[in-house]
Amino acid sequence: MAYELLSNRNVELGLQVILIYINDMLNGWFINGFLLMIWFSVAFGLFFFQLRTKAGGDFPVCVAVAGFVTSITAILLRLVTDENGNHPLVSLNTLGVVFVITFIGIIWLWFSKR
Repeated sequence: MAYELLSNRNVELGLQVILIYINDMLNGWFINGFLLMIWFSVAFGLFFFQLRTKAGGDFPVCVAVAGFVTSITAILLRLVTDENGNHPLVSLNTLGVVFVITFIGIIWLWFSKR
């Protein structure tokens, strides 16, 4: 099976061409891993920052904030398309999963404060 090379794409259009190429070669798993890395970085970074500065960390708050940051990032990456204006970087399924995770974080935060 022949793979498409990066030289077949017009890289002069910008970084989005390279990101879409990597995502295509990994069958969409690149952007999913990227969003997961953002969620983990924000959630645990904020949690350990709270542990260091306060007496303890509030993990439901960290999960809710990480969900919001990941949702905003996913929405912005959804706007990135290829040179024809179609084939967005983030699929609707991935965007839906990110919104569900954000909603679960908000519900967890809501019920942990009662």
